[in-house]
Amino acid sequence: MMTTPAPGGTSTLTRHPLTEQQRTMLAFIGGRRDTYYLLSEAFRLTGPVDPARLRAALGLVLSRHQVLRSVFPQEGDHCALVFDRSGLPTEASEAEAFEAETFEQEAGFPSVAAAARAGLDRATRPMELDRGPLLRVWLGRVSPTESVLVVAGHHLVVDRWGFRLLYRELAHGYRDLAGLAASAAPPQYWPPTTGPDRGHPDRAELFGRDYRAVRALSRAASTPRGPAGVHRKRFGGEPARLLTTAAARLSVTPYLIGLAALLGALSEVLGDPEVIVGTSFSGRTDSRSLRAMGYFSTSVFLGARLTVPPGPALVRELERQLADWRLSPRRQWEGLLAEHRAEDLFPVKFGLEPAEAAGPGPDLDGVVVERIDEPVAEPAGTAPTARRPLDIDVEYDRDALWIATTYRTDAVPPALVEDLTERFAEHLRRLATPPVGQP
Repeated sequence: MMTTPAPGGTSTLTRHPLTEQQRTMLAFIGGRRDTYYLLSEAFRLTGPVDPARLRAALGLVLSRHQVLRSVFPQEGDHCALVFDRSGLPTEASEAEAFEAETFEQEAGFPSVAAAARAGLDRATRPMELDRGPLLRVWLGRVSPTESVLVVAGHHLVVDRWGFRLLYRELAHGYRDLAGLAASAAPPQYWPPTTGPDRGHPDRAELFGRDYRAVRALSRAASTPRGPAGVHRKRFGGEPARLLTTAAARLSVTPYLIGLAALLGALSEVLGDPEVIVGTSFSGRTDSRSLRAMGYFSTSVFLGARLTVPPGPALVRELERQLADWRLSPRRQWEGLLAEHRAEDLFPVKFGLEPAEAAGPGPDLDGVVVERIDEPVAEPAGTAPTARRPLDIDVEYDRDALWIATTYRTDAVPPALVEDLTERFAEHLRRLATPPVGQP
């Protein structure tokens, strides 16, 4: 770690080496202006909101987490520069400007929907990675008792788990600013570098299969990004019940049941018994990382050769693979695939979680907070893009199961996505049904 004077300012900038994940992300972006890696969430707030209290809480959160004050200069020293402050807000003009750009508020919206559209448009505009901020909080007022809160952050500095930490500290600071200030300082993002992942012979088998159809899917997406389509389908109570029934019957998590069903469906629509998918992994494997803001998430890979429809044997094999990944040192997926000469084995990404896992957002004192999940139209003049041919997200609760698939329209026909969705539900049904003669 090094320090250097800020240009023309009163603060000191602290340099940290980029993590492997940050390096690979910046290489993919190819510059210092980006919207691709932005995360955003919107919330409806019912009750009187005090913008000054919210801004003060946000300022204190910024002061507690260096990574949220990071910028990524274009120069080739590959170090993040951090405003090194003992507390924000301060009287220093550059710190005040940084905070002012992080928090914005507007008023006069005719409806919650109008405020959500405006807020997402404002918060998700391109981020300048070399000047920041890389976190934006936007508050839009509809009436004295109704507002919309939009939070957007860049993956260079925050992941979904980090959003939960952010909301927890925002709520604490909004309720009791002095209490948050007096609380224990959180761990900072920059962790010790972990060594390479070695000694896993099963990985050679996993990555050594032919996966002809999966590789063909990668080749079809000939550019880093391409035009995107989205297919969404809501299934009524039966698929959700089947998911949890199958999980209970085999004593595993619903995630493993969903993964087995997805591999079965993917094998059928691609016409190849060998299938592999990437799936998100939080990367937070110790108590320190669980409390640190930053981008720890990565992807791990699970695959199989299916000679029979998915059943208990496949579920157990996937359970073993997942346990092996969780016990292994965290690796950034690009380096991992390159090590196995398997760079073309990540055209399909899969995720599954209960609907409540997303959480309600910051629990602001005296305010009811509700997540806004309705899709918001793309800003005028823009078109959605996707990196992977297939990116499948599944959510479920007791009453329904939702499948949202973002796909590259230059690589995948819509009919394949529709077929994949229906076959996924059918495999859930089969996994939940015991073989004849078994209870």
